[in-house]
Amino acid sequence: MVENSRNAAIVPSAASSVPAPSRPSPLQSRDNDKSRPVHSTKDHATRACPSVTESGLSADAHHGEPSGNINVQHPALSSPLSTVLPDASTDHQLHHKPSSVGPSFDSSLHHDWQLNDAFDFILSSSQEWPDLGTFEYAFGEPFPNSITSVQAREEAHNTQSGCELDLEAPTPSNRVSGQMGVSAEAIRAYDNTLGNWYPRPKDYLAPDKASISIAPDVQKAMLGCLGNLDPGVINHRLSAARRDEIVVVVAGRFSAGQTLQVVPNFPSVDILDELLKIFLGTQRGPLTCMIHLPTFNPDNCDLWLLMTCIASGAVTSPNLAAHKFGLALLEVLRWYLPAMADKDNSLTRCLSFVQSLVMSSDIALWSGDKRKSEISDIVSEFAATMIRHARRLSGASYSFIVPKTNEAPPQREETWRRWIEQESTKRTIYGYLMRCTQRAILRNTVVTISYTEVSVPFPEQDRLWFARSATEWASIHSELQNRGDDRRLSLGDVLSRPTSSRTLPMLQDGSLARLIMIYSLTSMLVEDRRRSKLFNMQGEGYCTNCLSSPSATGHIALLIDELHGAIDRDPQHHGSSVEAFMLEFYGLYSTIPNYLAEALLGNERFVSAHEAVRCLREWRQTRQARSAVWHAGQMFRLCRKVKPTHVTNFLIFSMYQAVLCFWMYGKACETAWPANRSVTQIPIAGAPADRLKIRLDEAESLQSQRWISHNRGIPYIAKATDIVGMSDLGVELIPIAAEQVSEDGGFMPSLVVALETHFSLENTGRRFPILEYVCQILRALDKFCS
Repeated sequence: MVENSRNAAIVPSAASSVPAPSRPSPLQSRDNDKSRPVHSTKDHATRACPSVTESGLSADAHHGEPSGNINVQHPALSSPLSTVLPDASTDHQLHHKPSSVGPSFDSSLHHDWQLNDAFDFILSSSQEWPDLGTFEYAFGEPFPNSITSVQAREEAHNTQSGCELDLEAPTPSNRVSGQMGVSAEAIRAYDNTLGNWYPRPKDYLAPDKASISIAPDVQKAMLGCLGNLDPGVINHRLSAARRDEIVVVVAGRFSAGQTLQVVPNFPSVDILDELLKIFLGTQRGPLTCMIHLPTFNPDNCDLWLLMTCIASGAVTSPNLAAHKFGLALLEVLRWYLPAMADKDNSLTRCLSFVQSLVMSSDIALWSGDKRKSEISDIVSEFAATMIRHARRLSGASYSFIVPKTNEAPPQREETWRRWIEQESTKRTIYGYLMRCTQRAILRNTVVTISYTEVSVPFPEQDRLWFARSATEWASIHSELQNRGDDRRLSLGDVLSRPTSSRTLPMLQDGSLARLIMIYSLTSMLVEDRRRSKLFNMQGEGYCTNCLSSPSATGHIALLIDELHGAIDRDPQHHGSSVEAFMLEFYGLYSTIPNYLAEALLGNERFVSAHEAVRCLREWRQTRQARSAVWHAGQMFRLCRKVKPTHVTNFLIFSMYQAVLCFWMYGKACETAWPANRSVTQIPIAGAPADRLKIRLDEAESLQSQRWISHNRGIPYIAKATDIVGMSDLGVELIPIAAEQVSEDGGFMPSLVVALETHFSLENTGRRFPILEYVCQILRALDKFCS
């Protein structure tokens, strides 16, 4: 395979700042925590509460008789977190200087490579999620298992009542639609999905009150149909007593400070247990692997962590009633977590508490509810503050824990427990670091925690993490240690010395380390673009890499080349497909000006719609545009290799960016191009009249390099309705070029159907609200020129 067109752009690195050392905090289970004081059951939802029947709170489990209302005051919990901070934003600028370099980035750093081509364009979009609207259901009343668009229903209600949404900020949608040809449908689709949330004076808690209760007949039909379930993921089962504790907290949230009321038709123990195990089954992926499955016990873990796990499993369930229940439980957690931290400040140093904040903020970010998504930014900031002040980002806070030879079983068990606590902390930190990068890309904001702050050693091998006993852990540790050395490398080590990733100790997880590196490189793009804009505000042109230097450029190029080499050397590893996909996304993100598309859709925060059309015209003629299109095609090729269990919301969002790139290159320019839509291209000696066909979703070739460098050829992609990127030579190809778009609908409908099919409930077994929303936008964008 030709290596030259892998890297489209690079960024400078930054010096690492290391917080002061500290001792790690406790793990999830309080049973294993000997250092933290044990709080009485009055400090949080009591575990000694009466048992609860399948329909709500009831009398003692020995009697099983309903007790009606519980006439006790709920434990002192503070008022819900209600402050909503505005999304931070900065202006960005487009680099218009056409590129003159050869094939996409040459890792050997030939002299024809130019620094100014590193960051020609800026992805700039403040993207949020749709408001699910209101549900006209009384508390506890069951709701149907399918609904039409709540946003549309809310708009219809406002229209019938003659209510003008005066609270919404005015947008330039009408002006853009009238002058630039953008369809009103496309603008509405964007506003209702990735647009801003505009609060209205209404009861946002009402739908959650309705969704927290599920009718008995619906619960009976739900069992066994909630998602991908592995009953043996843990050896424990959720007890009725723990369900009681959850019901007490839920009742406290919806009681408005009054005497606790019965929560009717709360999901049964069987449903909660199934949702919990659905979530725990996902704890084998690189981003989510922070809960230690062999020692996780729902009966003795902290209540907030248990509730977060259940909400996580419910939100991704293909069952709509379970999905709504998960969102309602998430609202309870939004109130419960800060309330408990306010009551007991020591929880801010509790690992399970931080894990709950990290997971709940990520659930809300991708929930499909714009209100919950916006508030999740605040919850994420809480987690960052607690992590920093607990000094969990410093490598000095972590010790080298290894099993000792001839260690007695009790001592070995204690050593193993200490190792689990420390390893869970490391996985939480690095998982949160990658989530911060995702949030920064989605929001176009500053990364909450930067790679420059982290000096934590990389997590250790999955084999050690999933060992089911102290004896098995010690045996695997001895085997791996004999094949390697005792060093422990951190993110700063591999970023400062690119070749050090080749010699990562056998004890450490190389695949996870590479993925962390890719996310860190992507976060460099986010930070460098913001700095570049700041220092180029008064300058001419569109240079966006004024802080870059040839030495930094070469350094990052070596890092990317090392990452490619490591992935190629280990193609069978379960995480290699995700790593390769993220490397292609890095290339796409560094070369695509997505904020121009958003300007055409009414979001003129960074550039006007008129200016966006002009910029698109110039961008399409550059090498950066062809490099971006190539990376987008490679993302389609690699996407089909990602296992369904490794599909994430951000992966789907990345594929949306890829299709948006195709649209900008081959569809949006139809109106931006001259009337004849001709493109000046270098003639190809001996080539057929229709020129060479460049297959974007195939492996790189000399022809694809020539097209990227000199525009020799026409880009095509497979017209498939299931998985784009099929290697069958008989697959019909469709062009992605403004001057070659066919009259039968072009490439957009096929690509949208491919996304819907590949990430469907049937293929993944999980619900991804973002999939529906991005497909809605892309379908509307296809009518841009109609």
